[in-house]
Amino acid sequence: MKARFSLLARTRPWRRQALARLGVACGLLLLIPALASAQVGSFLQAPVQTGGGSVPPNLMFTLDDSGSMFFECIPEELCTPNAYSLESIPSRKLISKANRKGVWIYDDVPLMRATSVDGAGNPVAPTTYWNTSSFTKADPRRVRSSATNPVYYNPTIEYKHWLKADGTRLSNSNPVQAPVLGSLPEGAVYTMPTQNLTGTVRVAEIKKSATEWDNGFCRYIRPAQSCADPLNYGVLLYQDAVIARYYNLRATATGPLPLGENKDDFELVKIEAGNTYPKAATRNDCSGATCSYNEEIQNFANWYTYHRNRALAAIAGTAEAMASLPAEYRLGYGRINRTKSGPSDKIDGIDNPGTLVKGVRPFSSTERSAFYTWLFGRTNPAGSTPLRNAMHNVGQYFMRSDNQSPWAFNPEQGDPQGTKSSECRRAIHIMMTDGYWNNGSSIQTVDAEIPITNVDNNAGPNIGGPGGQTYQYVPSAPYMDIYPTPADVNATGQ
Repeated sequence: MKARFSLLARTRPWRRQALARLGVACGLLLLIPALASAQVGSFLQAPVQTGGGSVPPNLMFTLDDSGSMFFECIPEELCTPNAYSLESIPSRKLISKANRKGVWIYDDVPLMRATSVDGAGNPVAPTTYWNTSSFTKADPRRVRSSATNPVYYNPTIEYKHWLKADGTRLSNSNPVQAPVLGSLPEGAVYTMPTQNLTGTVRVAEIKKSATEWDNGFCRYIRPAQSCADPLNYGVLLYQDAVIARYYNLRATATGPLPLGENKDDFELVKIEAGNTYPKAATRNDCSGATCSYNEEIQNFANWYTYHRNRALAAIAGTAEAMASLPAEYRLGYGRINRTKSGPSDKIDGIDNPGTLVKGVRPFSSTERSAFYTWLFGRTNPAGSTPLRNAMHNVGQYFMRSDNQSPWAFNPEQGDPQGTKSSECRRAIHIMMTDGYWNNGSSIQTVDAEIPITNVDNNAGPNIGGPGGQTYQYVPSAPYMDIYPTPADVNATGQ
């Protein structure tokens, strides 16, 4: 008998609250009920429980680990091509792949040029290479204002260092030596680079070859500059700037929608010693009526290390959301660019279709620790964005009907033959993503009868239930649309 299920995208209020609290403006947490049932022996008929009842639910968590998750800006239109990173990252090439290039200029100080440095590393006979104040575009300010770039530092948010599996937190970031990532990427063999965020900092690049700068600036420090600029090798370009800064969008902004198109729409705020800063009602880290310099620079450092780009923010939000997951709930996890590595790549005894890292397990302290370790190692995302393929692969996992399927009582060891499985166990797919996808438009159902197209724009089959109940999906808002989307992933199997 054929069983059919579809993945339907639905948001939940707790997701919006958790992510908004942590400033995860780029994350979309999609709860996708997998309306599938396995067929192993006879089934228990206990009703579905939503709060850790007699049939704990299955949750599969999939993380978007594509290159765009390293972007420090959103929406996509705000991210200048090949200049997605806004802030200085020393030793950038240690973690540099695609999308790591570019530090937007600071338009309040000149871009300097020197052909050599002295023994102390100071520029010799520097000259002004570009008077950045002549740059009339608002881009360097728009990207550093949370009003126009929700990923950027927002002074009304208290930025937390990541929550760990045991309920404690990682250390506050040191503003003088702020790690450029919340944790080292999985498999990294280098020491974490750090950035001084206090006072005036030299942001410098040295030209190594005709097309290569030491940390990947090239033309991106000056948008109009070409990689083919006829500078001699060894030339130093630098700015002495206050990195710890943000821009407020003025109430009198007159630029075209979206506001912030004009340079004068923004007011610069530098986080410098001796100053105090407005204290929002949401800031519990400031002890007085205002925030002191030490309190503000600490908050900025925590943002820089733990929330600066889409991936870091997604990890922060996920860590908070998963902290309250009951131990009896069964969690599995994967990432969208996880591909099948070979014949030995299996998930609980069956070939891994891809995406999955681990099948569902009760979220015990051991499994919780393993999940958080895996999550914190995802700080160096790279690759394409096959969201639909990932959803399809998770759907194949939920369609399993063997004794180590997600419907088994013990997926890790396998149930004895004839053990009753729980037909009413709820299955949920949680996908953390920035929402953009670019691969997987041609995937098909398991038996290749039909391609996966705009499923939620078509009426579904009649589904029978207990007591003669029936249900049929009828295209309607908010699911009905005019494009194939990740929510359209539909699978058919035996």
